[in-house]
Amino acid sequence: TNYANTNYANSDFAVGCNYFGGPWIYDAICYGALIYFTLPSEVIGRPVTSAVLRLTVKTLAAEYSTQYELAAASAGWNPATVNWNTQPNHFLANRIYLQPPLVGTVDINVTPIVQAWANGSWTNAGFILNDTDFGDLGVIALRSTIFHSLESYAYTWQRPQLIVAPLPQTEERGAVEAGARQPGVLSGHPRRRRQVPGTDVLADV
Repeated sequence: TNYANTNYANSDFAVGCNYFGGPWIYDAICYGALIYFTLPSEVIGRPVTSAVLRLTVKTLAAEYSTQYELAAASAGWNPATVNWNTQPNHFLANRIYLQPPLVGTVDINVTPIVQAWANGSWTNAGFILNDTDFGDLGVIALRSTIFHSLESYAYTWQRPQLIVAPLPQTEERGAVEAGARQPGVLSGHPRRRRQVPGTDVLADV
């Protein structure tokens, strides 16, 4: 369809499937997202004790009987052109399953994925987030969650964040940041960096 071949740049992003029904008609639409953070050189080749992907909800799902799957993308993608039909595959190891969130902020433990990027086991191609149930339900179910993105937010803290802590000590104390591009429904663009003094985190700010 046209939706599956469209690149949705400069928007918020949604994850999950919505199912619609009525007299003599039934339809469904599913959403997914790709999220990319550039790891700084200070993290490469070092142990990663903890890594958390923080997402902020814009609109909660209305129906929760499904699971979303977060995985590491296994191939690169262009945020200006990627769409549903051209989204990359993902690694099967270290996949994370989560229910549609019930609160406004979601923290997802992604330590094994970030460690694999840091030690070179996998090339960092970002995260991919999708629903796990693409079946024909035959009922009305609004399972998609809309999240704030790099391009669409009310406050900067609502942007996706990758928080890695503690980082290995270096000669200079303080924050080390990841440059990031956060696609809105499989799209995005690079962003600026800002220092966060007194913390040892990677932050999308």
